[in-house]
Amino acid sequence: MRKLRRHSISSLATRHSSLNSARAAVVVPNGTLFGDGVCARIKEELLKEFNLHTIVRLPEGVFAPYAKTIKTNILFFDQSGSTREVWFYEHPLPKGRKNYTKTQTIQFEEFMPCLEWWQKREENDRAWKVSVEELLANNCNLDRKNPRGKEDFEHLPPEQIADDILKKNQNSTEMLARIKVVLMEKGRSGGEGVSMTWPKVRLGEVMKHRKEFITIDDLQSYKRPRVQLHAQGIVLRDEVPGALIKTKKQQVCRKGEFLVAEIDAKVGGFGIVPPELDGSIVSSHYFLFVANEDQLDRHFLGWFIKTPTFRGQVEAQGSTNYAAIRPGDVLGYEIPLPPLAEQSQIVKRIEEVAALKRLQAETVAELDALFRAILDRAFKGEL
Repeated sequence: MRKLRRHSISSLATRHSSLNSARAAVVVPNGTLFGDGVCARIKEELLKEFNLHTIVRLPEGVFAPYAKTIKTNILFFDQSGSTREVWFYEHPLPKGRKNYTKTQTIQFEEFMPCLEWWQKREENDRAWKVSVEELLANNCNLDRKNPRGKEDFEHLPPEQIADDILKKNQNSTEMLARIKVVLMEKGRSGGEGVSMTWPKVRLGEVMKHRKEFITIDDLQSYKRPRVQLHAQGIVLRDEVPGALIKTKKQQVCRKGEFLVAEIDAKVGGFGIVPPELDGSIVSSHYFLFVANEDQLDRHFLGWFIKTPTFRGQVEAQGSTNYAAIRPGDVLGYEIPLPPLAEQSQIVKRIEEVAALKRLQAETVAELDALFRAILDRAFKGEL
């Protein structure tokens, strides 16, 4: 991009078409989008003298092995006038993939959603637009992240990453100080043995097995959950038309219910149904349980099922994985049951530690992105 001057931009735009309908596309790495100096001046020219109408953001590995860890972008522009707004489209990776590789390359068919959107542009989870005034006011920084997507630190300038790391470290220190105060207070009050006074009850005393079967309509679409192993929670597996579902009798999941996979329960195949999967469907090889909320906080249950105490009860059931766990077995497992108010306090403390853990994970990801950015600048003579 640094070597790209006005005459070369024009030649790109006019090579295969008449002057009035001239158009071009250029592939650039992420660093070009937020680069300053000469890079910023060229981007300013693109915005003011050309119509930079679309930027397609590509994931890692599209140009592997030459740039296997670098995310790239396709800039589309023409000579129809100056830029009024820039559309951004974030190309997603296929489900289950972390990046493209030399042997697992991007396929043309994967661009079909983008091509369909291209003809009828609307903002959605993958597409958004930014006015040219906003871009020019921010030193022509074209590195605009998806406002509806997860934070992607690779798309940020290293200076911004460093600032964000400092803020996160400060927040982490404050959160850790609060957690330490709670631990010290519990230690002084003899809180280590409080759980010994909590009654242990069978799950059957505080929840019941619920079955709600429906007949699948071929003309409707249905969400299906994936129950992750090792008590890692429940996520969206897919959303499919009813016509593709062979077994027409399916169970309906409700948010907050305890979902257990018959086959995978012994390896942690259970979790609490999240709100976004309310109304999703599962086969008869799953069991659903609804808690009595006057006795059991479902968030308390959600954390308890991740403990070795609970998982040990499940793993001890039977000698094989398949068909070893039945609804009656689940209702027979024991759980410590403090008063509801105390359950809420316990959940609050655990979630604060979980938030600290997430914050630390984000910091690690940012440090990795910062290292890559500094490494790139170092060998360009920009440090």
